[in-house]
Amino acid sequence: MLKILHIEDRFHPDRGYQINFYAKYHSPGYELYLLTSDSFSIWESGDTKKIIDVRDKEFEKENNIKIIRLPAALDRENRNNLWLKGLFKTIYDINPNIIYVHCIESLTSLRIILSGNILSKFRLYFDTHTLLNQFNRSLKFRLYLWLIRRFISWRLNKREIKIFATYSENAEILTRIYGIDPKNIFNSRIGTDPEIFHFDKISRENKRKQFNIKEEDTVLLYTGKMNFQKNPHLILQALKLIEEDIHVPFHVLFVGPVHNTYIQEKFDEKFLNENIHIQLLPAKPVHELYQWYSMADFAVFPSENTLSSLDAQACHLPVIMEKDTTNCEQLKEGGLVYEKGDLKDLAKNILIFLKDAQLRKRMGEAGAKYIRQKYDYKIIVRNIEADMGLIDMKYPSV
Repeated sequence: MLKILHIEDRFHPDRGYQINFYAKYHSPGYELYLLTSDSFSIWESGDTKKIIDVRDKEFEKENNIKIIRLPAALDRENRNNLWLKGLFKTIYDINPNIIYVHCIESLTSLRIILSGNILSKFRLYFDTHTLLNQFNRSLKFRLYLWLIRRFISWRLNKREIKIFATYSENAEILTRIYGIDPKNIFNSRIGTDPEIFHFDKISRENKRKQFNIKEEDTVLLYTGKMNFQKNPHLILQALKLIEEDIHVPFHVLFVGPVHNTYIQEKFDEKFLNENIHIQLLPAKPVHELYQWYSMADFAVFPSENTLSSLDAQACHLPVIMEKDTTNCEQLKEGGLVYEKGDLKDLAKNILIFLKDAQLRKRMGEAGAKYIRQKYDYKIIVRNIEADMGLIDMKYPSV
């Protein structure tokens, strides 16, 4: 039977990343393997190895996949710096027909590309999630880009290895900055799962009752990591600018894993307006998040890009994010964007949603329709498989 091996440096069975949904929606008729690390440091969730071992086994059974975890060196809070011990031996032991390596910029990808034996023996695919807002002018980063162009790109072009771009923006990065031949770039959107993420009226009522929030009250929701990269404290700073304009009960909920130093340094805003209620809540499993999106009135993700913006819109929740190419593409129908670094603009957009329930409703409905049409993982996975030659026909809606 055909064997497909996915290599993803970090994997958590309860998180909503691309590989989780690829496993869920892959076509029958071939064996699917996931090679990953034993590291969970980036999630700050406190999950023990014992808990993850149990969840891995459940995930394997639910999705007909085999998970193999390797010990990792160089383990820090960064997706791209792990050294998987025993990587090559494990690949040869599995002996897959196809290898799909996630994140072409990772150390794992670089090791595989620089290995002539792996390149010549196996049919390889890569992808990239890198966006322009992750680039910087440091000497270290410029050297890194030079190494990719000098030692990596020409190898990929010479062997015509296919690379999946998860956004329009990183397709441009692959061609213009990395020097990848455009004919070897395929589309593979980051998406969401409408089977999980949908509006649920009962959940809205129950969650609001749980937190003593009335239906007529307004709820702003942030979900995700609370750290120096995602900067959810910008929501509080923006609220300070419009505090005097808030005349109705307004609940601001932050749901996600906490970086303690970040919270101590940044979550120090004090509000005199008794209408403003702030709560910090722990991270929730991906299959429960639809309940939180359903109970809220709009979401704000003030920094960078996040998969949560798609999940929220699938639940009819309008979204505010900073203005860049990818966010504008994702919020085409279901949200507002603000000028990066402009707290007044962020505050203005928060106030627009706070005061206009009809706008929230229109954008929520339009966003949900747009997301179902363009970002449904069930369709995305089928189209990836078609590009890999595993099935015959692509779906035209992506």
